Amino acid sequence: MIPHGSIPVSELRRLVHGRKLGSVAVKALGIYAWWFKEEAAKRLLSPLNGVDVSRLQARDIEGERCLALYFGISRDLRSRIAWHVAQKHTASSVKSGFLSTLRLTLSALLGLPASQAQQAQQAVNDFIDANCFLSFRSVPSLDEAEAEEKAELSTNYYPLNLQGNKMVESSVLTQLKALRKNYRL
Repeated sequence: MIPHGSIPVSELRRLVHGRKLGSVAVKALGIYAWWFKEEAAKRLLSPLNGVDVSRLQARDIEGERCLALYFGISRDLRSRIAWHVAQKHTASSVKSGFLSTLRLTLSALLGLPASQAQQAQQAVNDFIDANCFLSFRSVPSLDEAEAEEKAELSTNYYPLNLQGNKMVESSVLTQLKALRKNYRL
């Protein structure tokens, strides 16, 4: 079940840079979901043929209609949030596959040039700061986190998740994989 409270990514970035992320995120097992303002989500998903936007979970957050596009689990919520929110794009992190899966996916969908890592990093930061919210909560065990992830990906529509995704058509996932692979080249 997706956590209810949501925090703007711009606020999380401020906390990461001020070394105060611990005030909202614990170093513990957890689950998280990325929410995108509806128009930004539709624009982001436009390179993928066959995405059924009507199946996305929607929620009003701070007066904006937002859509859930990505769900994940982590052994350390604080580190994972910092990684997704503030990771630096470098040519080596892109080529080695060490760039956050979410940041890689966003870069590919936004059509940002991997060869210009600094510009891609800034563009992803600007996009998520303006358009994204994150909801998260800790869970007592890895088994529970994995069970929640399995349930979410087998009952809800998350077009940016690749592994274990049972609800999104394979043709959409194939397109997303190809875009991500091409971004790394």
